[in-house]
Amino acid sequence: MNDVGEHYRRLLAPIYVWMVGGAEAALERNRELVRAADLAPRGSARALDLGAGFGATSIALAERGWNVTAVDTSDELLAEFARLAGALPIRRERADLVEFAERARERFELVVCLGDTLTHLPSRERVVASFDAFARLVAPDGRLVLSFRDYVTKPLEGAERFIPVRSDDRRVFTCFLEIQGEHVIVHDVLYERGDDGWKLSVSDYPKLRLAPDWVVAELVARGFELEQRAFERGMLTLQLRRR
Repeated sequence: MNDVGEHYRRLLAPIYVWMVGGAEAALERNRELVRAADLAPRGSARALDLGAGFGATSIALAERGWNVTAVDTSDELLAEFARLAGALPIRRERADLVEFAERARERFELVVCLGDTLTHLPSRERVVASFDAFARLVAPDGRLVLSFRDYVTKPLEGAERFIPVRSDDRRVFTCFLEIQGEHVIVHDVLYERGDDGWKLSVSDYPKLRLAPDWVVAELVARGFELEQRAFERGMLTLQLRRR
């Protein structure tokens, strides 16, 4: 089994922008997220995007007036990020998100950690370490926005575990999930059409199963107050304010 970094290098990073429907579609979804959540700067205008990928959230925030620090581990996604971001006020960092958060010394008015970034961490202990870092990084009255897939409240069973991701005339991408204790093993299956026919690529990696109530309780214990909780297509989004 691969770790997350190796899985991205082997399979996901080269197709990631295609997988999410293309860069412009992803940017527009994140612009709408920023508008709907009213994520406008009111103080320092410093924002931190952990697990920034190719920059869809960071770019939407910078367009709204934020000065963004964006962190990710994928060279390929960060290169695409640089192409899309142009001259926007975004500082990109290639780093492990927890290690970066632990060594950062500035305070941010907004910290976001979206997609499935939290569940990609290698252990529950690293998730707790990230929560400790969030408590230090988010300025008083600042906001923290998290999202992750909920594999605990209603675990997928039977045929529900087989998920079509995206397909077109050149690619077919699907996955299936296997529950193993506190992890779900994600098996990604990609068919790509070339000049000599279809090529199959398969890779798997573990994701953490995080109970939403546990996440909220841990953050409340660290001085956050839950303001908004939304659930859509298996993805839970939490917006919290630092007391």
